[in-house]
Amino acid sequence: MTTTTTQPTAGPAAPATVTAAAWSDRRAPWRSANGRRWILQAVLAVLYVMAAAPKLTGDPGTLAQFAHLGIGAAGMHLIGTLEVAGAIGLLIPRLCGLAALAFVALMSGATMLTVVHLGLAAAGVPAAFLAVAAFVAWTRRDRTARLAAAAASVIRRAR
Repeated sequence: MTTTTTQPTAGPAAPATVTAAAWSDRRAPWRSANGRRWILQAVLAVLYVMAAAPKLTGDPGTLAQFAHLGIGAAGMHLIGTLEVAGAIGLLIPRLCGLAALAFVALMSGATMLTVVHLGLAAAGVPAAFLAVAAFVAWTRRDRTARLAAAAASVIRRAR
């Protein structure tokens, strides 16, 4: 059974007819795998911006933690900037796979540095961020491959 609804329009045009089947084709974003990945990427981007905020504002507690790890204020600001840039990249369709791959590299270093200086128990948060970034990078590897192919093509043409 197909239900039909009519929506009034302002003007001389005929009313639009929408069938129930057409409405059922519009799926909520979280119902598709791609939609769930975009939601995960958005959440990850927000978390990275939240993590970058104390680094970029020069929070004394964060500065002390970085000093304990052997990283100064300049390194802390650089890492905060990379986190914001990566968070923006996670939200750009063409760059999301590359941004996630960059986060895998960043969080691998963060996890190793945390294990060496603070112990295995303290490495849970960077390891969790690493795991999520690795999942996103893996599921978006096709976009990264297309981006790399396009970059290689531009470089070949430039020679």
